[in-house]
Amino acid sequence: MRPLFRQEGRSLFLSLRPRVSSSGAVGLLLSGLVTTLATIGLVPHPGFAYRPSDLAQLGASGGCPSCDLIAVQLNQTNLQDADLRAADLRSAGLRAANLSRANLEAADLSRASLQGARLRRSNLRSARLYRTDFSRADLSRANLTEANLQRADLREANLQGAQLQDAFLARANLTGANLTHARLSDAWTRNSGLEMATLCNTRMPDGSVVNRDCP
Repeated sequence: MRPLFRQEGRSLFLSLRPRVSSSGAVGLLLSGLVTTLATIGLVPHPGFAYRPSDLAQLGASGGCPSCDLIAVQLNQTNLQDADLRAADLRSAGLRAANLSRANLEAADLSRASLQGARLRRSNLRSARLYRTDFSRADLSRANLTEANLQRADLREANLQGAQLQDAFLARANLTGANLTHARLSDAWTRNSGLEMATLCNTRMPDGSVVNRDCP
């Protein structure tokens, strides 16, 4: 099976077949891989170093549970259905990425950038999302149960039907977010701007249902 990344509708093949150099030494075709990754932005942020073998595993198999992907840049990449359970994605660039139905349970996405990303039906249960930027992201029907969303940016995010039971949303920014049919039972929402979100058939932390913004 040939490994690939899919980015912006394209397929990027990452060849790891051995070759014999002019000196006769056997090596891997990694130089071309590194050049290609740098060209499209799949490179580590200065001062951070993700594990290249983990990135290669993600490209080859479509998943990398418990992998080290700190500050990796995967903007606009198609990661639909990816298995990233407990992965370390701190400070990762995932702007406009497609993470629909991805499994991110217990992953650490603190300070990651997911502006405009698609996370429909994604599993973010117990994920660490401290200061994560979800502005204008599609999190409809996502599972955010027991997630730590402290200081997360959720401005204008689509959270319709999202599961937010027992989530920690202290000082998150929910201004303009759509929480229609969302469930926030026992969630901590102090100073989150919840009153600035769209509320329709929304289960509130105290168990009440608010229909303030229903048509």
